[in-house]
Amino acid sequence: MVFGLAWKFPAGTIMSSFVYLVGGKFVENSFLYEVGFQKIHIS
Repeated sequence: MVFGLAWKFPAGTIMSSFVYLVGGKFVENSFLYEVGFQKIHIS
């Protein structure tokens, strides 16, 4: 979806890619934090 919009509007390609990468990192970090918290809590 993000890449589709970037393909239609080349001017926003860099911005879309940046948002996609930052969003992905945020989700990844949140997931790792959640897993780590559960491990500590169970221990």
